[in-house]
Amino acid sequence: MKKILLLCMLLISSCTSINEMKKLDIKEENNVVEIRYLRRWIYGADYVITDGNKIQAILDCLDNIIVMNEVNYEVTDFTDILVLVYKDGTEKMYEFEEYNIVLDSRRYAVSGITELRKTLEEVIR
Repeated sequence: MKKILLLCMLLISSCTSINEMKKLDIKEENNVVEIRYLRRWIYGADYVITDGNKIQAILDCLDNIIVMNEVNYEVTDFTDILVLVYKDGTEKMYEFEEYNIVLDSRRYAVSGITELRKTLEEVIR
């Protein structure tokens, strides 16, 4: 009986975690004309990406990012900031700290960040 109860508790907690997961809301991604990539690792570097194919590759990775549970720590020496600039001049910023994303001043674990960073490395070469 204890094993069944434990199994049920694990299933419920995993369902709760799945319900908390969400994708990033990338509005009108076909209207992005520029991405500013601000790399804030131990060193800093800024890149402006205007090539349509490179922009699409980054947007595809952002579309695959899954936001998961909230975390309670900050990383200050391994941050990537992406600013999407739209045709109408509006901007949307995504700030990633190591394996987290900052949304509304709160930090959340994410999956898919490794593929995004790999793509960013290829884009800035």
